[in-house]
Amino acid sequence: SGVGNALGLLERAALVIAPDTGPLHMAVALGRPVIGLYGSTNPKWVGPYRQPAWSTIDAYGDAGEDYPSSTARREGRMARVTVAAVVEAVGRWRVAQDSPDATR
Repeated sequence: SGVGNALGLLERAALVIAPDTGPLHMAVALGRPVIGLYGSTNPKWVGPYRQPAWSTIDAYGDAGEDYPSSTARREGRMARVTVAAVVEAVGRWRVAQDSPDATR
């Protein structure tokens, strides 16, 4: 089935980069490292569970904004996720892989 194939693929992934969708949360459940891309959904509410801070690209909040954890959506913000932010997060993931106390 499609879900079984997706799970098998996610299980073998070294790193999963995805927006707040089923595959991201399935990868977390499988114990895979993730970089979550958040624009319209609040990462404080739905962010990747038990992942390091660098694993979240937060385009939901404005720079310096201390917004509350809530189910409120902010439409149209995914375009604020930049390639540079994702590349930086991947770099942090690579550094974490070399750390003796890395959470994998």
